[in-house]
Amino acid sequence: MSTKITPLNKVLYWTWSSTQHGSKAFRVFDQNPYLDVALKWIPSCTVMLLLFCFPQNIGGETRNNGFYDPVRDRDRHYSKKARNPCEDNPRGERASQRVRQIMDSQDRYWGITRRPLRPRTLCFLKESSGPPEAPEQSFTVRRGDDNNEEYVFISYTRREFCVEIEINRDWAARDRRDLLRFAVAATRAAKVPAFWIDFKCVATDKANIDGTGSLSEDTNDIYEDVYRICDVLRGAHSMAAIVGPPCDRKNAEEQDRQNWLSLWASRMWVLPEILLAPGEHGVWIYIQASGDAPENIVPDKVAKRNLAEFLGSDVEDIRQLIEHYEGSIQLSQLELVQLALDCLRRRTTVERTNADLAYALKGLLRRRPQIMEKESGFEAFASLSLANDSQRLLERLICMLPPDPDADWSDMRDAWEMQLWDIEPTCQIAGIVDDRTVLLDGAYGAAIQWSRLETVAFIKRDTAFRTMGRVAIRGSPIYFTIGVIFVATSSGISTKSSNPLLIIGAIVLAVSLLIILAAPYMLFKIYLGKFWSTQAWFFGIEGAVDDLGRIERSLFGFNENRLTWSTNGSLLSRHLVNDFKECQANPPEKNNIRDMLGSANPVPQANHPGQRQQKIFTLIDTYSMTATMFYAYHPPTTVLICGQEGGMQRAVLCSYDWKTQTYCRETVLRMKTLVLERMFRVDRFRFALRRH
Repeated sequence: MSTKITPLNKVLYWTWSSTQHGSKAFRVFDQNPYLDVALKWIPSCTVMLLLFCFPQNIGGETRNNGFYDPVRDRDRHYSKKARNPCEDNPRGERASQRVRQIMDSQDRYWGITRRPLRPRTLCFLKESSGPPEAPEQSFTVRRGDDNNEEYVFISYTRREFCVEIEINRDWAARDRRDLLRFAVAATRAAKVPAFWIDFKCVATDKANIDGTGSLSEDTNDIYEDVYRICDVLRGAHSMAAIVGPPCDRKNAEEQDRQNWLSLWASRMWVLPEILLAPGEHGVWIYIQASGDAPENIVPDKVAKRNLAEFLGSDVEDIRQLIEHYEGSIQLSQLELVQLALDCLRRRTTVERTNADLAYALKGLLRRRPQIMEKESGFEAFASLSLANDSQRLLERLICMLPPDPDADWSDMRDAWEMQLWDIEPTCQIAGIVDDRTVLLDGAYGAAIQWSRLETVAFIKRDTAFRTMGRVAIRGSPIYFTIGVIFVATSSGISTKSSNPLLIIGAIVLAVSLLIILAAPYMLFKIYLGKFWSTQAWFFGIEGAVDDLGRIERSLFGFNENRLTWSTNGSLLSRHLVNDFKECQANPPEKNNIRDMLGSANPVPQANHPGQRQQKIFTLIDTYSMTATMFYAYHPPTTVLICGQEGGMQRAVLCSYDWKTQTYCRETVLRMKTLVLERMFRVDRFRFALRRH
């Protein structure tokens, strides 16, 4: 990075450094410092006399009325899904129809999937059951809205029971038969007329439930039945869980029942079933044993609140979720979403779509947007967040700094050890652009300059000495010139008495020489001391800065230790308690702490695009007079203030992807609140959590 410093600043610093007894680096003779001062003072006075003949501004240029450089950007494209439907892309008749719907206000939940009150189909037991070898003869499958009959929800995992014929026809025939026998036994034990199991009661081919092959009137609803199983569970009488050995080890002799139960609980789609299971009748757990008929197996009845014991290492989080759905404690919407998402991420599943994690979360919330073909997990989650009263979850998520820089969107941990509800957002999501980008509006922003360091303007309190000193030193070339002219012209005047021009010229010349000799000292008194305000500017430096004094000299002409390291601006910042019991900044660490945090807490679903290495950068803020060191993959070009927490602002540093016209989050710093006084708001712009 180059530096732009005025010649007057260079001379001033050259003279000032010679007067500092501790600055031996600028002395010519260490044995005689007074000679060193003289050898620098006199030439500097001569150079200043010449420089004062031309306009010089030691304070730099005032830009934008003292504000930071604004971010001049405006996204004028349509979003894939706007927060307000009026801003969606108009498309002929569909647009006019949509406007009519909005004007009529008939559908308050436009774009939201309807929740079924009853299952479409149920398996009703026959009065005279068939033999155990043919369980399908024990029930009939028909519509489930007759007389509001009670039913048992059958829960299992496809890791233990393979029901898909496409995978293995023999396993599917065997496991389907066993599951239906368990389902019939569980239904008879619960003394209800019907049961619900997915491979019998969910239509996945868009055909009607009668099996005639004719299409149903609402094919979208039938297709989405796969993702609305949680609504079926909400209306059930009770739930029966069937566990057993994995489908590829059914003939094994070992009987590890606890491991089978843990395998059932470790599946992602089972967690919503556990949370939403009816609690008044408990949960019946059937464990498959080799050689025993399902009808002869005695199930274990477990209270819903005690199911957390079988759910692995996150027992405490699961217990909180269960207590929330049982009504014994009340989680906020933010706590519910964060806890549920963390628990879902810890579980495994065979991915069928890229948005399975978001679809599993949808079952726990009230309003669920319609499923879109080939949508990503982030897009589905963003739609879910905008549709529900999520307390601006996405806006808070933007301000978080994940410990792993390559973490997926679902990682809601914060390297600052803060929670979602600790952050108060100051911007708003206006729409969803694509599978990784949202439209952000209302954030405060400022541009970062990387080309060179500029001379920074500053304001000091006006005093009589400073005012008179400026007039004296600025006019010294005029006084000196007038004195020389008077002395030179006085020689041509012959008079017996004293020559008045010579006397006046000598006096003016002597005064001007005194001002010139005292000019360095007067400049120090004028410009040294406290700054009342400075020009707001962000400067970016690639690499670590070992000497802040050199940066301050480049910005203001001399170093008075005004520029300090931030106490807690980044993860590298350090501070201590000084002798006055105040918080004092220390030079930052240079080790990338995020690397250590990411290795200590690995993210299960992180997407690491190669072995990239982060680089170290330094951000200089001339308004708060702080320097902050941080790590990032790319040099950020923009500072966006998107939220606040702990008495400081969350500053999202973004690089710009010109191909997609998107600002991509590189890191998150904490800045003083006073920076908002010198920032402009940014109009709508595209934002991504990370660069792809």
